[in-house]
Amino acid sequence: DPYIFIYCFLGLDWTDPSLSHMVRLAYDILPDMYSENLRQFYILHPSAAFRMSIWSFWAWMSQSLWDKIVYVKSLDELCWLVHPGNPADRFRLHRCFPQIVQCADAQYVGKEMPVSFGVPLKHLSDDMGIDFTDKTTGRTYHGLPPVLVFICEVMER
Repeated sequence: DPYIFIYCFLGLDWTDPSLSHMVRLAYDILPDMYSENLRQFYILHPSAAFRMSIWSFWAWMSQSLWDKIVYVKSLDELCWLVHPGNPADRFRLHRCFPQIVQCADAQYVGKEMPVSFGVPLKHLSDDMGIDFTDKTTGRTYHGLPPVLVFICEVMER
């Protein structure tokens, strides 16, 4: 099945040889069908240095992979590119991003940072809720804030 890959750039140093090695290793491990089925490779919040480091990988990338790379400036733009005609799907996709990515996006585009503490649970669920399946019981909970999921997992241990 065709799929998209979204890489959320959060400031990692791509010039670090160990990171480049791990990316190349992951790429080499993937079966050919994965690269053939890749529809788009979105990179969210790329810095100029990151783009330059991607250019350094150009010699090792196939032309078809190179043509699928799309640089995106905001979560809103990304959600629109993935679901151009469906506002409900854009809203659901936006909620799926971890809070660290949503915070980085807010900082990048100059919006107010999302917060968790002191916010009514209903608002957190509406804005960032994710579906969570409890591994021990197999029960699925819909629309839980990621912070609550994390706290419950820690308490279970």
